[in-house]
Amino acid sequence: MRKIIWIIFIFSFIPFFASGNINLKPTGFVNDFASILTSEERDLLETTLRELEKQTTVEIAVVIVEGLEGRNLEEYASEIFNTWGIGKKDKDNGVLILIAQKERKIRIEVGYGLEHILTDGRCGEIIRNVISPKFKENDYYGGLSGAVETIQKLIEGKDISEVLPPKDKEPPTLSFVLCQVLCLLFAFAIMRLLGFLIQLSITIITDIIASVAYIINPVYGEFAILLVFFIPFFFLIFLLPLFSIIFQKILKKRLKKYYGSDWKKHWPRRWIGSYSSSHSSSRGGFFSSGGGGFGGGASGGGGASGGW
Repeated sequence: MRKIIWIIFIFSFIPFFASGNINLKPTGFVNDFASILTSEERDLLETTLRELEKQTTVEIAVVIVEGLEGRNLEEYASEIFNTWGIGKKDKDNGVLILIAQKERKIRIEVGYGLEHILTDGRCGEIIRNVISPKFKENDYYGGLSGAVETIQKLIEGKDISEVLPPKDKEPPTLSFVLCQVLCLLFAFAIMRLLGFLIQLSITIITDIIASVAYIINPVYGEFAILLVFFIPFFFLIFLLPLFSIIFQKILKKRLKKYYGSDWKKHWPRRWIGSYSSSHSSSRGGFFSSGGGGFGGGASGGGGASGGW
């Protein structure tokens, strides 16, 4: 029985480690694995991205896949970004535009060095207002080239309102206003109810503990209420950081065992970030004598997702 439990425990970690494997290899800034662009469109977009890299050092990779094969869109984009090393290593100025044709999903992943320019909100606007409308018309090149042009203008310092003028908003209808009012009233009622239940629960638990403590020892019973609040506080302040350090050491050891010297690529970058600024390769992906290539940048986890 003990062996069976250990086997189940070990196999439960296999999907976690297997999910980090990216079999896709970059051939340029434009990687159309689903063949939705013509050769002329790929060449035009590739030339644009190479020129942008020469002028600004910013590396924009376009990756089009047939499907996600059951993967999470955001995690898949992060794995491609960090495995290929999009962006310069000392600047982390890479951008990934990932298109999943089967699921009709879009993801813009941004490197650490560009998150102040390509914020999550701006990436969302690019997807909604530039890429999606063109993709709905099956104009994939128009959507991608428009997104690249918009990103280039934002990098040059132009405001999003200049690049993407806001659409005229229709005045809210009466039904919309009534719906908003009802939602606010419902939310207010739920908050009051939850507040009452929490207060009632705390009162009952405190009374029970105090009563039991006074029965056991009337002299020290008054310290029971202090312990009720001190123990959770102690756990949050001291024990959780300790558990976090221990867990990171265990995870680091397992990643080294499975991935060797490339273990830093698979470190969860949205955590405390002990190793998030490191990247093992000085140059990732492809390289051509005429310039261009991926320089070992890292994803900051920022960006936006959408569809069409």
